[in-house]
Amino acid sequence: MSGRAAPIVAVAFAVLVAAAGEAAADLAHGQRIARSETPLPPVSARPAPAHSLATLLQPDFRERWDESTRRERGRSYQAAAALRKAMAAELRDDVHLHWRIARDTLRAAEQIPASEAGRRKLLYREALDWAQRGRALDPGCGECCLYEFAARARLLTPSGALPSPRSLRGVAKTLEACLERPPTWRDGPDESEQGNLYYGAATYYRRLPRARGFQWVAGVRGDRARAVALGRRALSLAPDRIDFHVELGASLLCLAAERDDREVRAVGIGWLQRDIELPEQQPNHATDRERAR
Repeated sequence: MSGRAAPIVAVAFAVLVAAAGEAAADLAHGQRIARSETPLPPVSARPAPAHSLATLLQPDFRERWDESTRRERGRSYQAAAALRKAMAAELRDDVHLHWRIARDTLRAAEQIPASEAGRRKLLYREALDWAQRGRALDPGCGECCLYEFAARARLLTPSGALPSPRSLRGVAKTLEACLERPPTWRDGPDESEQGNLYYGAATYYRRLPRARGFQWVAGVRGDRARAVALGRRALSLAPDRIDFHVELGASLLCLAAERDDREVRAVGIGWLQRDIELPEQQPNHATDRERAR
């Protein structure tokens, strides 16, 4: 590789790291926009998996499960994960427990200051382990896949060294698997894991470089039209999420700049302006609103 090409690849790696990290941390309606060349899967109508809450709501586990849920809602994610790990020791094949522990662990990592990259990395690795074990138990577990993608992506960010092409390709491959069989779990009307997946994927494809040379290195490249399509899919599942509005607006502006399309730009600005009318439902929504402005 020439001396000139080496820095270009290094910059490309760094951009993908940023894209993957933002997509995982931020673990996107209706006017004319050009469609992506890559077709999106239909919204999943897959029935509730066998690994539902039925076992966890039985008398032997109900009290502990309810307590772990209270801890989770109170944003005490490590405490929630600890309770669920104790339950998983008795229910080794319960897939629902596996992905919930992965999610709690990932969220606990996000509460650690960015300056403490080592502590974050340990939790990201633990989240990845739980998610992968869940997928091993049930390859069709979309929630397990989502949190495997999120953990893989975040593991690219805390270590100072540039990631290998193999690790970059692993993140892209996991995301595509998630999009083929998206998750179905909902915590509430605007809290859809499927929506979170499409939002993260929209961020990912918006921020990736579009150069074909980058695709040769990383196995994937940016696709603003696909980001817009994914952002619209996310909003169709949770119309009042501020972060989804902001991401769709940002994707539209990127697509408008790419195609020099004033109409698309106006639509993007419109989505960013709409977030002012929406209530803040999550701790990060105030930050999302500032990003829109």
